[in-house]
Amino acid sequence: MDCAISTTGPRTQEDRTRDGRRDAGPHVALLASAAEWGTARLRAEWDDVLGTGAGRLALLQSPEWFDHLVATEPAAQPALACVRDERSRLVGVVPLVRTRLDLDYFVKGVRLGKSSLSVLEIPGGAPPLPEDATVYDRLFERLHQAARGHDGLYLRFLPTSSFCWRYLHESPLVRAGFSLVLPEGLICNHGIELPPTFEEYLAHFKSRTRYNLRQRVKQLREHGGGELSLRRFEAPEEVPAFLESAAPVARRSWQARCSDDRVDTTPFWHRKLTDLAERGLLRAYVLTAGSDPCAFVFGYQGRETFHHVQTGYDPAFAEYSPGAVLHYLLFEDLIRHRFPRRVSFGYGDSEYKRTFGTVQFEEAPVLLVNRRWTSLGKVRSYTAFRSLVRIAKTWRRRGSSG
Repeated sequence: MDCAISTTGPRTQEDRTRDGRRDAGPHVALLASAAEWGTARLRAEWDDVLGTGAGRLALLQSPEWFDHLVATEPAAQPALACVRDERSRLVGVVPLVRTRLDLDYFVKGVRLGKSSLSVLEIPGGAPPLPEDATVYDRLFERLHQAARGHDGLYLRFLPTSSFCWRYLHESPLVRAGFSLVLPEGLICNHGIELPPTFEEYLAHFKSRTRYNLRQRVKQLREHGGGELSLRRFEAPEEVPAFLESAAPVARRSWQARCSDDRVDTTPFWHRKLTDLAERGLLRAYVLTAGSDPCAFVFGYQGRETFHHVQTGYDPAFAEYSPGAVLHYLLFEDLIRHRFPRRVSFGYGDSEYKRTFGTVQFEEAPVLLVNRRWTSLGKVRSYTAFRSLVRIAKTWRRRGSSG
């Protein structure tokens, strides 16, 4: 059953008395329509709030990203929690989107099944708010009301070093309203702080690694009959060509077994990428050896960060390491064209991220589950399954070492 984001809740006399006592403190308003959040004044205030602490995930909390979601994913029912101080100054903005969180039961790359939760997601990392427990109390009181009818709240990239992390683990208010779950445990996410030149970036590799990367470029070029090209796609009119080249590679890549949300030639992907391009956010690539597309990257760039969202390669080219070649050429192009300060590899750890990344972030997907038996049952079953998988891996490693 579809559930809208609740902007108002039933008010009791106790609610009104409590609100009266708090008039002097921060206030949270939940805006649920473009008419409310689209004013020039609010957008300027919103930019100011982000500007004071802009980081690698600021784009995902920005007005331009919110506009993109409204235009392309209306089912997300976006809303904006605005936090104002006692002088009515905007001191925090917290975007909210309705989304489905899939809990996938994977063993050795095989999906055994999945369960799904309807959640309100707070995009980006820690919400851009003052590090003040009173402000957070007001916000999460309001979010608890908004999440009624959903399974809970979800923060995908919460740094373990953040004030928000400490607040969620220590707050009596959060503990009373939610059960805090880390469905995937702690994650080591990766990124790059890009230097001004490609030569400086290559300097962080060992000499042997630099040599191997150049050899892989040479070998793939030779396999392509002397032709190897990395094409960049940024303009709206380039979207069809990108999808026509990238989608077949995405379908053949090993990642297609693990995700239903891969680049494709469907109307949704045309609409999504065209909208990103029209806003100046799209940045995507296809690597071609000879006349055959062999690898791709889909990403977007804004707020001084390139977000590396999807990648894949055709397994027919596996012996030539097309993924490594693509990324070697990609980072050269990033530095020489529309230079971003940072690269975010998004969620998860993998070999190519460890190879090409220069910085790491300890983060966790955090799920605040409403205290309902149906919601808690799904989450507890999933976390128990994950625990059993980890135990099995531990015993297997011990057996092989013995």
